Amino acid sequence: MTLMDLSRADLALLFSASLFLLTLNLSFFLEMLRLNIKNSAFFLSMCFLCLSFFSAQTLTDLATERGQLYLVFDFLSPSLLSLLLLAVFVGDLFLFQKIKAVKRRTLGRNAIKETMDNLPDGICFSKKDGTPLLVNKQMQQISYDVFGKMLANDLACASYIQERKIRPMVEVLNESPLVIKAENKVWLISILDYDEVKETVAYNITQEWAMVQEIEEKNDQIRCLNANLKAYKKKIAEYTQQKEVLQAKIHIHDRIGQSLIFLCRYLKMPQKSKEDREKLVTLWKESLLMFDQKRPTGGTSAWEKLQTAAQDIGVTIQVSGHLPEDEKDQDILVDIVHEALNNAIRHGEAKNLWVDLSEDESTVYGKIRNDGKPTPETIAEKGGLKNIRHRLNLLGGKMSITTRPQFQLAFYYLKGGYHELQNHDR
Repeated sequence: MTLMDLSRADLALLFSASLFLLTLNLSFFLEMLRLNIKNSAFFLSMCFLCLSFFSAQTLTDLATERGQLYLVFDFLSPSLLSLLLLAVFVGDLFLFQKIKAVKRRTLGRNAIKETMDNLPDGICFSKKDGTPLLVNKQMQQISYDVFGKMLANDLACASYIQERKIRPMVEVLNESPLVIKAENKVWLISILDYDEVKETVAYNITQEWAMVQEIEEKNDQIRCLNANLKAYKKKIAEYTQQKEVLQAKIHIHDRIGQSLIFLCRYLKMPQKSKEDREKLVTLWKESLLMFDQKRPTGGTSAWEKLQTAAQDIGVTIQVSGHLPEDEKDQDILVDIVHEALNNAIRHGEAKNLWVDLSEDESTVYGKIRNDGKPTPETIAEKGGLKNIRHRLNLLGGKMSITTRPQFQLAFYYLKGGYHELQNHDR
């Protein structure tokens, strides 16, 4: 059985297969020319193209009975032609894989543009006059979202931004560097100048900008909280000051009352002992010390007033080291020494008070001794000493008392700036 014995339906089926293979091999041949493939695969592609062409032309001549090409292939049986076409198709599969492998290793004419179009950021290369040379899809989309039209000149786009000729829903979040929000996306615009070309890049910073906004909101909340804490701290300080003033008034009132009551009792005593006189003198010395410390003396520091008051009642304060330079730190020291002086007069009948001072960058250290009578081994901290310990704790310091071989009050506290920093950290 030859090809001439086939029906028109069978010829049409074989012709369709031949025409398909002809089209496929022609595209493979042109693609190899474009990729400059000049090896055995290229030769095979030419052979497949020729076979596809001659088979299609032969079947056409048979169907139309016009050409004579079918006489050349008269020896072919339908089954042999079918096997030949199948072999060409299998060979085309091999050529397809070959072309695909070459494409992976070869940059095509549009490879750079295709690569740029796949980037998530917008990129535009343009001349100095703003004429675009290469623009990827993302940059064109950004231009449309911001201006409502495609990018035609980047200098014109910059002018539109300055004049705010942008779509209503677009926001300019920052001028330098330029940050724009469009279609719920935030873009950072960066321009790089080269010799004859400039590059404009739009980075998608939507997530980063949201994080920055969240951080700023939290910072605002922290600032408000700090302001409230400062106001609260100020109120606490005012309350503490008022409480200390009230306690001082009560203490002065009680001490003066005790002195007056004891004076009245002393005057009514038929027999006045030496111990009664010494107790009366001690009470009035303490009262005099309190009045001298509170008495206004223009231009005199609190430390000088304390020393003067101590001298007035017959007690000498001897200092080793340097006083704190900061006035607030010095006031704290004065309160501590004043309380130690009160206790030295009241319990020990001291005539001398030694204050040893030292300091470093952040802390004031001190030790206070007196030459009074021996004190009990354990001292119950009441009133003034208890208040001093509490105050030192607030200032980041501590206080300790030893009674052997002699009474000694040791203390330290943070300087003003450092204990404020410590309170802030808390």
